[in-house]
Amino acid sequence: MFIRNVLFTAVSAATLGLTGCLDSGGQTNNNANPEYRINGSQTVKGTHPLFDPLETEFVIPSDALFFLSEVDDGTMLNGSDPANPVTQGIGFLDGASVLAPIDVKISASLDSQQVLDARDFVEVDGEVVPNPDQNIFLIPVEYASGDTVRALITEAPGLTPAARYREALRLQDAGDTAAADAIFSDLLAEKVRVELLDIDGGQNNLIRVLPLTPLAAKTQYVLAVTNDIVDANGEPLVGSPTYQSVADPDRVLSNGAFQPFRDAMLPARRLAADYFDFKREYPASAGFAADFDDVPYATAITTTAVEDVLLANAAPVTYFRSSLKVEQRQEELEKLFDGFYNLSDQPLAEDASTAEANLNSAIFATLTDTSFRLYDEALATILADANTSALPWRTAMSLRTKTLTVAWLTLSRLRPHWPPTPISMWKPTRRPWPPRRCCAGFPQATAGNHFQPKRRRRCESGSAPKCWSGGARG
Repeated sequence: MFIRNVLFTAVSAATLGLTGCLDSGGQTNNNANPEYRINGSQTVKGTHPLFDPLETEFVIPSDALFFLSEVDDGTMLNGSDPANPVTQGIGFLDGASVLAPIDVKISASLDSQQVLDARDFVEVDGEVVPNPDQNIFLIPVEYASGDTVRALITEAPGLTPAARYREALRLQDAGDTAAADAIFSDLLAEKVRVELLDIDGGQNNLIRVLPLTPLAAKTQYVLAVTNDIVDANGEPLVGSPTYQSVADPDRVLSNGAFQPFRDAMLPARRLAADYFDFKREYPASAGFAADFDDVPYATAITTTAVEDVLLANAAPVTYFRSSLKVEQRQEELEKLFDGFYNLSDQPLAEDASTAEANLNSAIFATLTDTSFRLYDEALATILADANTSALPWRTAMSLRTKTLTVAWLTLSRLRPHWPPTPISMWKPTRRPWPPRRCCAGFPQATAGNHFQPKRRRRCESGSAPKCWSGGARG
């Protein structure tokens, strides 16, 4: 997924620099409508974050409010109670507040002595590393197209903290310690405070995530908690019965009214799992145990634009141009998906315009520029070889099997979550989707099998999922 985000971001950057407004453009519906399998999964019972949309019981804010709105005007769903100014006011917002706390209600009391840790990075022996003990996440995500709510179905979101950490390591290796230290310092800065509060007559039954500094405007965040958080009896959190259905792509929704919540929660759960994989890339956090199945609650939250309304009134032409740029970037990304751009600066089709040829060259220049913030050496080497050999980049990749393997593993993060539908650009062997680990033929513990202790406990307790026909994922 990281390499796909590199490609799409490069297209976005080059598009803004070299091309003008196109004749047409638009937003695409972000509902993939893939075919889901029913495998007879059983609902796990236990203490859970409250989620029952039919009873209007879910975390607010949530991007589900965008998808619930009958009017596609960029604002959230209007409340159904005219007497409630809060829910009515939400209908006039184009996103969540950058300062308001995010509350996650729990069905029972949590252990008040446990540590609720939302730090993405910590310092160990003078080295900044991904936090191996994190159990609450508020992860900023970036989209190359610039539209976080109506992103392209094939667009690969980028995990901003992961990208910045990789950039800092690259700068450090290149000897630019000042720039690297500046990024490390920002990554270490405490951005949110987590509190365990009482609500509705209960005790220790609300997790509050409070921003210490304003969140980024017009940015999507992934809110997620893991089942490392335990209740007052020491039992791990599980998903609510409805969440276990909505956020599981193996399940067919019994009620179409849940689809907007699936659109907000399932991608967020996948992104959280990809962030967990990022943590496991580094020795200091290689033992991080959580995976896709260990997220009892996740949702996407997009923040408000803050200044866009003022800009639209004060400088409508500037605002209109900004909106056109989003459509333009989406169109160019669609061409990338279709294979129109070759990425290796080879001549395009005869009917390609001069602007498109310039954009194709700019994409190659961006992807091979070591100062590009998402620079990837393996990918840049492939593209440089393709350029020198006058080959399409796919041909060059096929001639470099080892590099291709490394690139694909980096791309997929060993998890087939992205893309939700096959893309002609990459044709890996499709494994059963989404990943499921099961108890049958339980693998022996190895140095790289970080989930073993937790998975073994779940298997022994009978709470782990049954196997699909493909067997356990290694």
